[in-house]
Amino acid sequence: MNTEAYSQSSIDNVLKEISGNNKFIVANSKLAESKKLESKVGQSLYNPFVEITNLFGPTKDEGNQTDFKIIQSFDFPTSYSKRSALSDLKAQQTDFEKQMYRQDILLEAKLICIELVSLNKRKLSC
Repeated sequence: MNTEAYSQSSIDNVLKEISGNNKFIVANSKLAESKKLESKVGQSLYNPFVEITNLFGPTKDEGNQTDFKIIQSFDFPTSYSKRSALSDLKAQQTDFEKQMYRQDILLEAKLICIELVSLNKRKLSC
């Protein structure tokens, strides 16, 4: 009994399909994007503080006065550049982690495909 099996698609095509349809890879990509956005939080200035004070003057020349205070805290400019550089490094690290996770899944899938091909060849040779 001589039966031949022909591959429906190459291993590369299978890996492309897995890469596009694997829910773990898709979810990890979304997690990586949220981590990138999270690393950008805190880059801007803090919220300003506004204070309004009514002063009632006893003399007729001064009358009632209203004081407005707007207070904005800020750091030294070097701290903003350091935070920005740190944010960029975190984004790069997130990209590397995303690639590593994807490659781990695809490596496992490739090893399974190779094992299937090997088992099919053994089956045909018997």
